[in-house]
Amino acid sequence: MQHPFAISLLLMLSAFAAAEAQEVHEVIYDQPAGQLTIYQRQGYTVNENEYTAAITTSTQSGLVSVVMAPDEGLAYIQDPVSGYTFSGAWVRGELSADGTTITLPMGQLVDYTRSFDLGYELQVLQLNADTGKYEVDSLCTSVTYTVSDGQIALNGTSADRILGLIIRAFGHPQGSAIGQSFDYLEGEWLGFGDFESVYMPSDLQAPTPPYGLATDAFYLTTAAFDGSNYHPYSATVRVGYDEDVEHVWIQNITNFLPSAWAMGDRVADDLVVIPSGQFIGTIDGIPLFLHGATLNADNSFSIKDIELNMTERGYTTTDFVFISTSATALEYVTFYMGLTIADEPDRTVEPPVALTTRGFMMNYAESAGAMSRQQPVQVGLADGQVYVQGLWSWMPEAWVCGAVEGSRVRFALPQFMGTYDDDGEVYPIYLTAFDEQSGMLQPELTFAYDAASGALTDASLPVSIGINKTGYLSVQDYYNLTFTLTDTQGLTAAATTPSAGTDFYDLSGRRARPVTRGLLIDRAGRKHLAPAHK
Repeated sequence: MQHPFAISLLLMLSAFAAAEAQEVHEVIYDQPAGQLTIYQRQGYTVNENEYTAAITTSTQSGLVSVVMAPDEGLAYIQDPVSGYTFSGAWVRGELSADGTTITLPMGQLVDYTRSFDLGYELQVLQLNADTGKYEVDSLCTSVTYTVSDGQIALNGTSADRILGLIIRAFGHPQGSAIGQSFDYLEGEWLGFGDFESVYMPSDLQAPTPPYGLATDAFYLTTAAFDGSNYHPYSATVRVGYDEDVEHVWIQNITNFLPSAWAMGDRVADDLVVIPSGQFIGTIDGIPLFLHGATLNADNSFSIKDIELNMTERGYTTTDFVFISTSATALEYVTFYMGLTIADEPDRTVEPPVALTTRGFMMNYAESAGAMSRQQPVQVGLADGQVYVQGLWSWMPEAWVCGAVEGSRVRFALPQFMGTYDDDGEVYPIYLTAFDEQSGMLQPELTFAYDAASGALTDASLPVSIGINKTGYLSVQDYYNLTFTLTDTQGLTAAATTPSAGTDFYDLSGRRARPVTRGLLIDRAGRKHLAPAHK
């Protein structure tokens, strides 16, 4: 089930704030270097009701992250005020030489948005007995925490004296981006504060790579589920290995926690396993865990470890990968339909410059037992490789290639064909083939090859044009696919003109609902992808 908390909204807001942060208003959004430890919050928190202005006191809850960097004499606390954890920002303090005291300067920002030209600043506030309001103690420039027996305790606070947040209206001369000044909010208490805070060691500890671990940039690609549909997702990740290559470390496996690490055990020469339920960090005080899963026949999921198969270029898995708020259940924030982590981005097939091609006819059925269809393509042969152009009519310039091996041609899969812009959302397009019974993608596709005519027949599997290379998300299927030489050179696919009076049409001009798989055309002629999955 999807987690009830509106995590994605909070993340979107904080990501927007991070993107808007200016250099002159420093906010530390990225996890600093050092030893990360997760703690359980204890102590008290106060909150002002925004409608009634009533102040209530309750106990703190949730998790807090602390990074110690003793070599630099620094310590960092994420979300130092328990009531405001939306930004995920860090504040920096000085760590004493003996490691027993953290001195945290006041005046640090925990959030900033350029659009409103507002920042939220850490300060000590004193309760004004006459007004019943918390006001900044301008004489207090720092607070201290005592580090002892694995605990971290905030000193010098009480119900009348809290560590809280105030609003800073920086008063840009031109006002905020929305043309409104917020100077009247300057110095106001934001309505959140803590006192008598104690951070107790948590049983949940995220993997932390060895100090000085050498890493390289890799490229993660997958299809991510957003709660209603799959969308392409890619990210640059860092990958490193310990000295004995027994463990593999991967950073930024999810953009919800870009600084977090996942650790896998190398259990065989070609297999790395990330244990199910691995804790990777917190967002808004909520823990996040990694799970692998397989899809059952009844469309339910079974939890398993994530198995990453090592390849020449990196790692790949066909397991579903869940980012969950539970260590034992799939209460997901998002999940991936498999993933690949490669040492370079996907590259399209580039045929030889002097390649000579001839016109062939591609024969296929859209589903098992359906009527046969035809589509013209161009085919060329060079250096033992067969090149095919025009396999998918909406990307007529894209190429795929296979190796001639005696009487058969083998296409290694998946093959990246390029990207398709679907009204602003860019989809990667792959040539894949799938097992008809399980729906699982297969590593290769073969055809019988007639060297005399160049004909390709007897396809070993059904073929799909899809938006994901580790799971079936197809926009076009080809059954009983063959390629035969024609006498006509340079044929191109005929455009289909939708008939008036309907909203959407498929590639054959048939009336279709927007949920139909494949490429749909609306009345204005715009094309939309509607992938199907198994």
